[in-house]
Amino acid sequence: MLLLYHSHKHISYPIRTIARSAITAIKYRNYVGFSASGYYKWTTRKISSRESANKELLAAIQKIYQVSKCRYGTPKIHAELKALGKSCNLKTVQSIMQKNGIQAILRRKFKIKKQQTDSSSQYIRPKLYCRSTK
Repeated sequence: MLLLYHSHKHISYPIRTIARSAITAIKYRNYVGFSASGYYKWTTRKISSRESANKELLAAIQKIYQVSKCRYGTPKIHAELKALGKSCNLKTVQSIMQKNGIQAILRRKFKIKKQQTDSSSQYIRPKLYCRSTK
């Protein structure tokens, strides 16, 4: 559990807010194994610029996703963001979409179903089959 302290970037924001409000410093320190001062420093730190930029990007992605009726995937959403003037990498859009469970809904292509016919119509009539052409 020391991994939580050293790589706190990988903890998602809702988990941090739950951890900040629900667990006291002493219980958290005993559970994870770091100092109380480190815990208080972690709870009072500001959200990084990258995290806030990712939140803005997520809002734009969700808006485009809803407008497209959940049909756009990463490449099309990335193209829409570029058209709107937001500079971001395709892999960044992909990772944000994966972390938030945003996925394109695929529509099945229309296929014509074969109709059931009489079994008698499947056979070739002998008169038409044996007719010679002159």
